[in-house]
Amino acid sequence: MKNYFLPAIIFLTAAAQSALGASVTGTVIDESGQPVTQSTLCLSSQTGATAAAPACLQTQATDAQGNYAFSAIDAGAYVVTVTDNRFPAYTWLPVARNVTVAQSDAVTALNFKRQFSFSNFHNPIISGSDLPELAAFNLSQDVVYVKAYAVDPANPSQQIMFFLGRIQDAASLSFTASAPWTVKQVIYEIYSPTASVQGALIIQS
Repeated sequence: MKNYFLPAIIFLTAAAQSALGASVTGTVIDESGQPVTQSTLCLSSQTGATAAAPACLQTQATDAQGNYAFSAIDAGAYVVTVTDNRFPAYTWLPVARNVTVAQSDAVTALNFKRQFSFSNFHNPIISGSDLPELAAFNLSQDVVYVKAYAVDPANPSQQIMFFLGRIQDAASLSFTASAPWTVKQVIYEIYSPTASVQGALIIQS
């Protein structure tokens, strides 16, 4: 018996895949490689798009792993822009990325990275608000310590301490990243009896 239904099934499957459109996925991480959650990303057309105020065709927020996904995209040229303004002392590398998709394309690894930007400061003082991980600690009830230091690039065994002490509120953390050498990175550690985290601020000259 001849099978008259197979070509129809193949045709319907191809049509369904075409109707789904293209997809673009990626990850947003911080300067230490950890995922940044709840970052907002915008998908806009490359025609007339600007990073400052993109006309979003779709918006997505990153999940707990820092992942985002745009789906059901028509074939064309687009811009994916990070519009997360929660971290004024940081910039994004890059802030926007161009992508061109054909119908049913699946573009992956369109990634973004958050990086500390020293040029975003009006003065060279780093404060508790520049360490987003502090929000995960109960500063008013737990004993929370912060250690901040830099490593001499010419002598990795040599460190200079900027701050070491207990933090009871974010406003009590303030220091200037000055050293006999040019500081490119400030390493910080936050720890309490129940949790600890380490991060770094990349300083752009």
